[in-house]
Amino acid sequence: MKGRLLAALLAAGAAVSAPAVRALEPRFDHRDEAGPSVEVGVSSDTVNARGEPGATGAVASVRLAWSFDVAGEGSELVTGLRYAGFGTHGGGERIRWAADTRYRAFFGTEEWKTFLDFGLWGSFSTRIAAGPLVGMGVVYDWSRGGGVYAAASLATALGQAREVSLGVAVGLQLRFE
Repeated sequence: MKGRLLAALLAAGAAVSAPAVRALEPRFDHRDEAGPSVEVGVSSDTVNARGEPGATGAVASVRLAWSFDVAGEGSELVTGLRYAGFGTHGGGERIRWAADTRYRAFFGTEEWKTFLDFGLWGSFSTRIAAGPLVGMGVVYDWSRGGGVYAAASLATALGQAREVSLGVAVGLQLRFE
């Protein structure tokens, strides 16, 4: 009887004093996290305004964004601002400033994962136009707190001009709980 009581007390003591058990595998998803990202890219932008010759050219860009998990399942809502006034352009008007909001759906919970973007994009430099945006990419998260990614996107817009932007970018994203 004393042996059983001693064994029960030892088991209870071990259970109380045991450290918190961690997951068997580290998680690299973005659940319940938010944070900034910065990306640099190159895009081919076409602007076609009424009564003016169309202009197409390649431009370098910088995009600053903020993302947060809206549903608690790891995918993100990303809102950003892009400046594309660097480099040469084929003449005529160009898309210098653009803003977007996109839903980024991630596939995977390991360090390497892919994503799809669906959202709205609009320019407001010299003419105002808005429309849909789609994109895809790959991300490498070195921890739950950050990662790097490469992405490609296509955005179209209608308004005071017809605009198309086809771009590629690489970025750095930080996340906080």
